[in-house]
Amino acid sequence: MPSWSDIVTHPAEYVIYTASVLVALGVLYAAGSQCAKFIRRVTHALDDLVGEPERPGVKARPGVMERLSGIEERLRTVEADTAQLQRNSGSHLADAIARIEEKLTSSAAADEQS
Repeated sequence: MPSWSDIVTHPAEYVIYTASVLVALGVLYAAGSQCAKFIRRVTHALDDLVGEPERPGVKARPGVMERLSGIEERLRTVEADTAQLQRNSGSHLADAIARIEEKLTSSAAADEQS
């Protein structure tokens, strides 16, 4: 530890030393806070990817893969429902509607001729 006489006789050296220590501490603090922000963002991204279990007062959040499988299941349902609307050899809903419409049209035409 320097004595008071050294500090008084060479004050510039101690001011520079103290200032450089304070600057180094400020740089470390700024770098640490940026690292903390980055780690927080990565943690949030991983939570979104993997999902989170239910906690008291907070509902469970499914992960990306669970959400994707739910979307695929709904898409299969929609595809199955819309398949009934496509005409084929006569067994789909679209064919039945076409037959009913054809019968109504021919019946209406027969009524007009009478």
